[in-house]
Amino acid sequence: MPAREKWGSQTGFLLAGIGSALGLGNVWWFPYIVGQNGGGAFLIPYLVSVLLLGIPLMILEFAVGREFKGSVVSSLRKIRSKFKWVGFVTLIVTMVVLSYYLVITGWTFAFFLFALTGTEFVFDNLMHTYLSPAFFTIVVFVTSFIVARGIRSGIEKTNMMMVPAFVVES
Repeated sequence: MPAREKWGSQTGFLLAGIGSALGLGNVWWFPYIVGQNGGGAFLIPYLVSVLLLGIPLMILEFAVGREFKGSVVSSLRKIRSKFKWVGFVTLIVTMVVLSYYLVITGWTFAFFLFALTGTEFVFDNLMHTYLSPAFFTIVVFVTSFIVARGIRSGIEKTNMMMVPAFVVES
């Protein structure tokens, strides 16, 4: 069995975490939800959920991954064979969420390219033509390429460039 790849630096791991936290879901969706659900009052259950569920589940995921050094399915199977199905459910949910993010990322990429070229961006035109699935496909291939390169050469290297771009863009 080949050795599992590890992060090349703490900075790379930290930037990957920051990139996840600042991802499109929080930037794009969070203000809308806050506005639709009572403004500041929405922040109370949000923060309680993050503190009571999000952080403990993230720590559990890190600990289980570090201990069992395997996929979610194999790790849960090692904990108890009855938990294998939970791993498959987690995998399916992850794929559904990933497809959502890839569509949004495709739209963002399209907007970026149109802005670079000075082309007017009309969202309805993107949605009612072949462009939306085309940009989705491009993003799937780029993401697959990054992930296939591994943690250090793919994910970490990409985050070293992309996460600071959030700051520059802001």
